[in-house]
Amino acid sequence: VALDNQGSVLDSAAFDTSGDSKASDALAAWIDRWPPGSIIVGAVNDEASLQLSQAAVNALHSLGVAIDLRDHFRWSHAFIGAIGARPGEAIEASTLIRPATVALGAPIDGEKVFGGLRAISIAPCTR
Repeated sequence: VALDNQGSVLDSAAFDTSGDSKASDALAAWIDRWPPGSIIVGAVNDEASLQLSQAAVNALHSLGVAIDLRDHFRWSHAFIGAIGARPGEAIEASTLIRPATVALGAPIDGEKVFGGLRAISIAPCTR
């Protein structure tokens, strides 16, 4: 998902870098189209390593992502990065055993939430 610096969704896309040999190039091109400072949030759904190319890894590095999933079959990965960041500057997590999660600010993972809110937006995921 691409966000502007105010948190508004600019676009979202999904890339099957496990089964589609062209998906890595499409992922790299999608990342490369955003201007510096754009926030990119991503997560792996099941498997992403089999067709992950160097071009895709380089594009992810341009977001500040340091983890390279190649040779990590079925590893999960989640990240929050920004165009122009250096590798290692993204918020990211990866794990073999369970889904990876990342959060910016306080993670909310309970069924009850208490606190002051300015706004809440809930939208369906589009693919």
